[in-house]
Amino acid sequence: MQTLIYMIRHGESVGNQKRDFLGHTDLPITEKGEKQALAAADYLASIGFAPDAVYASPLCRAHKTALLALSKCSAPDPILLDGLREIYAGDWEGKNFDALDLEYPEERLVWREDIGHARPVGGEAVAELYGRVVSTVLTIAKENEGKTVFIGTHATPIRAVETYARGKSADLMCEVPWPSNASLSVYRFDGERLISLAYSYDEFMKDIDVDHSLLY
Repeated sequence: MQTLIYMIRHGESVGNQKRDFLGHTDLPITEKGEKQALAAADYLASIGFAPDAVYASPLCRAHKTALLALSKCSAPDPILLDGLREIYAGDWEGKNFDALDLEYPEERLVWREDIGHARPVGGEAVAELYGRVVSTVLTIAKENEGKTVFIGTHATPIRAVETYARGKSADLMCEVPWPSNASLSVYRFDGERLISLAYSYDEFMKDIDVDHSLLY
């Protein structure tokens, strides 16, 4: 039996708006982020989406986005899992991108050009995030065999899952682009493999500005 997994990245957050690296810093989504999540809700309602189980990162930007995106569907309450959190950014937590570029130029270059080998100074390595997020998603898939699951999380975790679904190790995350805010990524788990069906789908936000530039 196959498990269908929908993942949504949080809507625009205060950190996105200010160009700050949030990591585990727990700040909410903006008014625009709420509109993005509600656009996802309209889309999900239009396809008759009704998940059997819902999971989310406990960080409020991801949790709130999941609630809004499912507000027009029949869905159970989200189960909050630490394994779905964004990367822990250590000394980078809450700092502006421009300030980070000045203070940590070498590490920031690795983050931008070879993210699979990156580690925010004093924080979690991207390879470590890859391991914990993929493990969490596979556990969710196995525990919900034959069901449809919805997951609210963050950009780096979704990028890691897409990398894994493409059959690539964390070393090759640089080959996968960032997902846009409130975009949907869809996967099928067949008991052995995680298969990517759609990545960073955001056409339902045609009337809302979506930033497709590289983040972080």
